Amino acid sequence: MKIRAGCRLCARFDDSLERALYDMAHMPARDLRTLTSLAGHQADGLSEKAKDIARRRRQEDMRSSGADRAKLSRMRDDLFDNILDILAKGGEGSGLLDSYLNNASRYALEERVAHGDMSRSIVEEKDMLEALGIFADAKLIDVFEGTYRLTPLGCRRLARHILKTILENISPGLPGINPTGDEGFGMSEGFTTRRYEFGDEFSRIDTQATLLSALQRNRAFPIRFKEADIHIRETTVASRIANGLMIDASGSMTGNKLKAARDVCLALSELIGKTGSDILKVYVFSSTVRAIPSWEILNHRFSGATTDITAALRRFRADTRSFHGEKQVYLITDMASNTENGKYVGFERAAPGVLEEARRCSLNGITVNIIMLDETKSMADLASIMARRNAGRVFFTKPGDLGRVVIEDYLQKTMRRKGRP
Repeated sequence: MKIRAGCRLCARFDDSLERALYDMAHMPARDLRTLTSLAGHQADGLSEKAKDIARRRRQEDMRSSGADRAKLSRMRDDLFDNILDILAKGGEGSGLLDSYLNNASRYALEERVAHGDMSRSIVEEKDMLEALGIFADAKLIDVFEGTYRLTPLGCRRLARHILKTILENISPGLPGINPTGDEGFGMSEGFTTRRYEFGDEFSRIDTQATLLSALQRNRAFPIRFKEADIHIRETTVASRIANGLMIDASGSMTGNKLKAARDVCLALSELIGKTGSDILKVYVFSSTVRAIPSWEILNHRFSGATTDITAALRRFRADTRSFHGEKQVYLITDMASNTENGKYVGFERAAPGVLEEARRCSLNGITVNIIMLDETKSMADLASIMARRNAGRVFFTKPGDLGRVVIEDYLQKTMRRKGRP
């Protein structure tokens, strides 16, 4: 589907761009037809831009309609004048009337005028498409076959906006996001390599391992490389934190809960990216667990299935087994675990497995922080037991405070690590 190019200058300096992008990121439906039908009833940023485009189009239509109306009026006046002349001379005017009624140009003019009258209060699909084009031209979204998804650039821009908003509301006295020159950690090249993953620094590419991989796959010359051939040198870093953000993707995580979870994912990713020392691994889990890049959270469709907390913790423990440094998990959920090994077993049978996995996490140096978006008694009791056994913490909060709670806790931990009071 072709997108009409929007104005990059307007997209860059429009103060409402981030707010509109935020609304777009959290829309439950992203297809053109649905967005157009809802535009007349919603006040979100995208709908307002579409309404503004429709308003300008209607003004242009009205100017064009005025000229069409004047032309129709002249055609009618000419018809009546000619009929009166013929009748005054004793002739028959039916031929002129038939010619007027069968005039194709007159019919086209009346069609345009009628369409303009009907569409004056309607946002059409072409208006919504042009509104999307403003964001597509700025590389913030991709539009394909009438649907859109946020690009990594759009997600990063939105992440900066969300983090800024959260930082404006956290407790005074906490550090900002400006790293100091003396972080108290070091980095050295390791002896092992692994395959390239999205986000790895190109400076860490191991050229020898990459070349060998390409030769093993195909000994023909010239050598042709594929992404799977690229190998990255592992590094050993001290005094860092591996953060696991686990987001419950079960059926109850909808509305404001889901919006808040996505926001904190972007904000934490932006904050950790600016510090340059810690890492963040993002997981969405229900009856299964999936690791995703942080920016993909806005395009991820939650499954709406059951909840397996054990599998989520086990996945992070496995993924960070060789990590040297502190490890902690932020587990965001609103209900008790009820699934084990992909099968629904109920809370009573799933709880022992969760406690056992929390114990294993503790043995592997992983602190589990549980953030409850709903005060379910069964999960509250389980979370309290987990915290005592794992030396983690339990936060009971509402979706509107989720971002502040997580970012504030992370910043406090950063202060303690740097020896600040």
